[in-house]
Amino acid sequence: MGGGALRGPVAHGRQRRTIRLMQILLAGIGLSLLVWAGSVVASGESVAQALVLAAMAATALVVASLLGGRSGVRLPTPARLDELVGRAEAVAIERAEAQGDPEVSAGG
Repeated sequence: MGGGALRGPVAHGRQRRTIRLMQILLAGIGLSLLVWAGSVVASGESVAQALVLAAMAATALVVASLLGGRSGVRLPTPARLDELVGRAEAVAIERAEAQGDPEVSAGG
C-alpha cells in the first residue's frame, strides 16, 4: 500500500480515508443485498436466491470489517524496506542457483 510512483508514498490520512470509503461502500452493498434478500423472501420467490444474496451480503460485511484491521495503515520504515529488499534478493539468488542459472553461478 505504499503506492505513489513518482510522487512518493501516499499520506497516511489519504490511505485511511480511502480505506474508510471502501468500508462504507462494502457495508452499503452488504446491507442493500440483505434488503434485497428480504424482499425476495417476502415476495415468495426462490429461497435459494435469497440464501445466495444473504451469503454475498455476509461476505461484503465481513470484508468491510476486516479491511479496517487493528492498527490501520502501517508504512514500512526505510530500514525495514532495506531488510525486505535484502531478503527478496537472497531468495531470488537461491532460486536461480537451484535452477542452475549460469549467470548467477558465474557472478555476473
